[in-house]
Amino acid sequence: MHILIIPTWYVTPERPDLGIYFREQALALMKSGQETGVVYVDFGLDNAWNKLINLHLFERSFHLDHGMPTLRLEMLGFSKRFVWSQRLYVKLVLSCYEEYCQKVGTPDIIHAQGYTAGFAASRIKQQWKIPFVYSEHMSTLKGHQYPAAHGYMVQTSLRQADAITAVSSALAGWMQEKTARAIQVIPNLVDTDFFKPDASQKTGTFTFLYVGDLIPIKAPEVLLYAFSIFLRSNAHKNVRLDLVGMGHLRNALEKLTHRLSITEYVHFHGLLPAAAVVVKMQGANCLVLTSQTETFGVVQTEAMACGLPVIATDCGGPADIVTHETGILVKTHDPAALADAMTTLFEKWSHYNPVTIRASTVERFGHEKVSQRWIKLYKEVIEANYTA
Repeated sequence: MHILIIPTWYVTPERPDLGIYFREQALALMKSGQETGVVYVDFGLDNAWNKLINLHLFERSFHLDHGMPTLRLEMLGFSKRFVWSQRLYVKLVLSCYEEYCQKVGTPDIIHAQGYTAGFAASRIKQQWKIPFVYSEHMSTLKGHQYPAAHGYMVQTSLRQADAITAVSSALAGWMQEKTARAIQVIPNLVDTDFFKPDASQKTGTFTFLYVGDLIPIKAPEVLLYAFSIFLRSNAHKNVRLDLVGMGHLRNALEKLTHRLSITEYVHFHGLLPAAAVVVKMQGANCLVLTSQTETFGVVQTEAMACGLPVIATDCGGPADIVTHETGILVKTHDPAALADAMTTLFEKWSHYNPVTIRASTVERFGHEKVSQRWIKLYKEVIEANYTA
């Protein structure tokens, strides 16, 4: 079976973490014995400055990523909020699709990640009769938080896809308000061979770990306020808070640590490569997620694969991930409740069994288990199209 992944966003040299789960899923499918490739059109205004200074105004490339054919088109484009720019994006995807087919061969099925990619996949289906699965990850599907002009892309993806999936029950519920069609929940996978425990990394300091962008929707300031509350009763303890990630809130967050007088306990590490993130997780005692809205929260499953318990806000996706065995859910925007959870986990940390946490994660989110679910769905879609 030949599977072509078309992601709406994808890893770049500047942001190797961006859309990393799409790449990991594609590589996992290839490891499962499926012929897998990627076509990605980096069309929007994201990373516009980097594109300008590197003169990546229109650059097409083809390479093998660990043996996986990957065709990329990087250009300084336009916002897809305009209908004419949506048409241009689709034209570019179709052009790349034709080149991919010439170089690699025609896929049996397309997996479109995100409604923008789904919109392009619908045109490929229309022109070349290739079925496609549409998967959604975006929190903007909650209500109608996307631009009005994107509504047509969303509805086209929902209407034309041969199967629809969401990464969490919460996201499926938000999508269900827009369609009567069935939506299957298939979570993001985690590479449990890469994310794994290493007791030798543990130190004598109890470490709370945050991994994520330092942006408003992730609400990292709530964590700082909660940590300051936690420290009032635990300041004599050997504790620290590590924050891994980048974003425009970093300066404001550093200033906040000074105002809260917690600077000596808080450490900002910026954006780290995946291997360094694993080491941070292996050395930590607990991962904390403070998002306002989260359709999944893959960093939780990565930490849990390393045996860590998780404290997360009940903001959508985490409700599918965090159980009593693996951590604690708290309300969003509630530093006091978060501080209570941090105190509880700090005092009862030994009650959370890292072996049990990892085993549960491998069973529910491991790359082999999730890949088999995708392969089953792909085969069902292909078979349905052959018999139609």
